[in-house]
Amino acid sequence: MIFKGYVPRNESINKLVDRLCQECNMELLWMVLNSLGRGNRMNMDTWARVVAFLYKENLLESSNLIDSLIS
Repeated sequence: MIFKGYVPRNESINKLVDRLCQECNMELLWMVLNSLGRGNRMNMDTWARVVAFLYKENLLESSNLIDSLIS
């Protein structure tokens, strides 16, 4: 809905990201993060949640984590 000008509240975004992290639905999580980035709706809390989840689950090594955040 971001593409139509609808901007969800930060609480809703964080709730969605938390749920996707809990379910380990990485494909959908990356789609949501890409959409938020394109709509310039990414916030500090969202990044903190995703980075903490990825680091906790050891899904990315430190160098890969930094590379993925930069690109």
